[in-house]
Amino acid sequence: MSFIIEKDASISEIKVLRDSGYGTGEEAIRVLKLSPNWKPDEQDGKKS
Repeated sequence: MSFIIEKDASISEIKVLRDSGYGTGEEAIRVLKLSPNWKPDEQDGKKS
């Protein structure tokens, strides 16, 4: 899988790089689209 996490923490440009078949690639895309926005990382109290 390949995807971009946008500044608003949403996911875009989801791509299947290597599909093992049986619909797994489509299911992975479906699950990523349903996932909530990601939380930004922090290091030493600063957001990355």
